[in-house]
Amino acid sequence: MQIKRDDIIFVDTNVIIEAEKAGILKHLAGHYSNLSTVEKCVEELEKGDKNDPDYVPVDTEFVKGKMAVKQVSQKETIELLLKLNNEVTVHDGEKELLAHINSQNIKIFYICSPDRACIKAAGKLGLIEKVISLENLTESCGINNPKIRKHFSKKWLHEFKTKLALESI
Repeated sequence: MQIKRDDIIFVDTNVIIEAEKAGILKHLAGHYSNLSTVEKCVEELEKGDKNDPDYVPVDTEFVKGKMAVKQVSQKETIELLLKLNNEVTVHDGEKELLAHINSQNIKIFYICSPDRACIKAAGKLGLIEKVISLENLTESCGINNPKIRKHFSKKWLHEFKTKLALESI
């Protein structure tokens, strides 16, 4: 899979935090010209629990300046929920991300999220091939062996997509 600099790449809160934790967020934002997220993901970054020992502070002003932060209407969210038909429950940030994607007519884009429910919902929407890992992003911009956790890897995503495919047979 060849991800290009100007492809639209939607990232969720998890990916932004993991990229910051690994010290690669600025590199990714400098490389990809169409990194996008949604307001709810920025809100989740701002509301992080600073008392949590695993808390990773993220400069949300940097995120707002370097990424397209999409607004999502209630109508878009309702349309997504109707399509998902209560078969998948998605967290708020990923729900807004998928609602925005679902409401657009974008041909070339990727969804970068390790969230299992988000990946399942993308499958339900016929977008499973659009879901990529953080490792896919790092490799496409020349970052080798990033220090990221297992569920941000290509291997983990491939295994999870395979499991979903087998469950649907």
